[in-house]
Amino acid sequence: MGEEDEEGEDDDMGDLAQLMGLPGGAGGPAANAPLTAADEASIARLLDLGFTRDLVLPVYLACGRDEELTANMLFDQAGNMAGDD
Repeated sequence: MGEEDEEGEDDDMGDLAQLMGLPGGAGGPAANAPLTAADEASIARLLDLGFTRDLVLPVYLACGRDEELTANMLFDQAGNMAGDD
């Protein structure tokens, strides 16, 4: 359980958007969608949960800007990846 494990987890989490069928990272058309102040507040709360903006943004947009659904998707996928070890 060293540095390699942590890097592997980061790589796995970085693949979440791809697993969900989204463009990698924050790229693609969804990245061009204007964000409201409410969106930014939701994203900030999701970031506080430990996820990166590059991961949160495409999932948030794919979830129809639903903060709770986004958090559930992120945690569900993180749990699935943790179970793969």
